[in-house]
Order: sequence, then structure tokens, then C-alpha cells
Amino acid sequence: MSDTKTPEQNALDAFLNGPEETPAEAISNADFDALDNFLLANTQMDIEIFDGFICALIVSPSVVPPGEYLPVIFGNNEVTFKTQEEADQIMNAITKHWEHVESKLKQKEDYYPILCSDNQLKVNAWGWAYGFLLGTSLRREEWHPTIYASQMSEDGLLSPILQLHWEANGQMEPIYAEKREEMMKAIVANLPILYEQFAEVRELSRASLQQLN
Repeated sequence: MSDTKTPEQNALDAFLNGPEETPAEAISNADFDALDNFLLANTQMDIEIFDGFICALIVSPSVVPPGEYLPVIFGNNEVTFKTQEEADQIMNAITKHWEHVESKLKQKEDYYPILCSDNQLKVNAWGWAYGFLLGTSLRREEWHPTIYASQMSEDGLLSPILQLHWEANGQMEPIYAEKREEMMKAIVANLPILYEQFAEVRELSRASLQQLN
């Protein structure tokens, strides 16, 4: 029997092993461009939505394994890679980006979200907020207390993300530039806090997954 693993199996192995103790390097420019182009051509995500989605999964109150989140990234479609080399590059880029973000948050370092500009070359962060909330929807019950608290107070850990999402959907007045910058700074500051807050229960769920596999 061949010991060759599929890209999805390799992703699960990396996921269960967790990030390296030293900060994992960001993916290369070539892999970043390849992932960005692949997402745009084959999924309903762009790189900004993807980044928000991955950040939510990393700080999640409980572990979301690749078997659950990869179908969301790929739009619940059976993605056909052109070559094995493309499959390896895309899956490795997803895994490496996850490891890079998690290693920074684990060491309480700032991680700055990937944001894209709109047609007017302005950054609104709507896609990132949407991607993050999409990630929370995979563990809706576990996220509910934090989301509810953030709805009730502007100082909640998810308040700036919720406000960006509400703005995008016309549920609140437009956010002026200085306020948006403050909100992004708050998001950067809150990500390591969220990661640490749920660390213990998340590791328990990771251990349970390892026992099952």
C-alpha cells in the first residue's frame, strides 16, 4: 500500500501538529499570487475574505479541522486542480499561511490582516470582516457569548468586526477614515487576546481530534 498522502491529509497532519514554536515564515510572493489567483478563479473568496476566514478559525473557541473548512473555502464544490504541482502549491500555501498567522498570535505578536482596495483604491475591510464572521459560523454556538457581548458594547473583542460588517450591509452609518483606522488597530490588538482566551479549550479539542486520528 502506498504511503503517499493527499493534500487534504497533509493539511490535517499539519493542522493537528500545530504551528512551530518559532514564528513560521509568511508564504512566498509566488505562492501568495498563486493562491490569490486560484481563489478568484475557482471559489467565491478573494484573498482578503480568505484571510479573515482563516483568522477566525485560528482563534476559534474550538478546533475546526480541514475537513470542515476546506469545503467552505472551495465553495462546497469539488475543486479540480490542473496538476499535482498546483494542488501541492495551493494546499501548502493554505497550510503555511495558517501556520504563519497562528505562530504570531501564539507568541502575542501583531498580525496585520490582508486587505484589498476597492475600485476607488480605498480600503474598507468589508471582505475581511465577512470572512471572519463566516469562520465563526462554523462554531456558532461556541462563538455566541463573544458575539453577543460585542453586539452590546463597542469595547467587545469582535465589536469592530461586527461594525465593519454592518456598514457593508447598510445597517449603520458610513465609518469615517480615522475611525476605520482605529478599528483596524483594535482588530490587530484583539486577535492575540482572542487566541489566548480560548487556548485551553481549543487545545483540548485538538487533543480529542488527534485521538480520533
